[in-house]
Amino acid sequence: MSNATAVPVTKAVPIGHIDVPGSGQTVSGTIEIAGWALDEIKMDRVEIYLDGQFIGRATYGAPRPDVERDYPGRPGTPNFGYKFNLETTSYANGSHILEAIAVNSSGNKSPLIPGKLTITISN
Repeated sequence: MSNATAVPVTKAVPIGHIDVPGSGQTVSGTIEIAGWALDEIKMDRVEIYLDGQFIGRATYGAPRPDVERDYPGRPGTPNFGYKFNLETTSYANGSHILEAIAVNSSGNKSPLIPGKLTITISN
């Protein structure tokens, strides 16, 4: 008889933040969506959504030494930054919901803080 204890398997999910734009911000023209994301395994990508529709993948891997200080030794260190240029003239003026979803190399997804944020397009 074994005395082994079953250890629950945890599902590693990415974490991160949308730094810009800020929630409630009014935007026009080409704007940059930027922030950071990391994972205990390895990051694969950051997906950008507007009004619940996928609009593209952010460029991932920009140096973020500020994030590295808070999360030392994570895979990909210090390149946790992402950026995406959104051409707002392709969308109607008014209120829109913006969201960034981080995806790790295992396919696990997580919305980045603050989650869904509201921006107003005014071109």
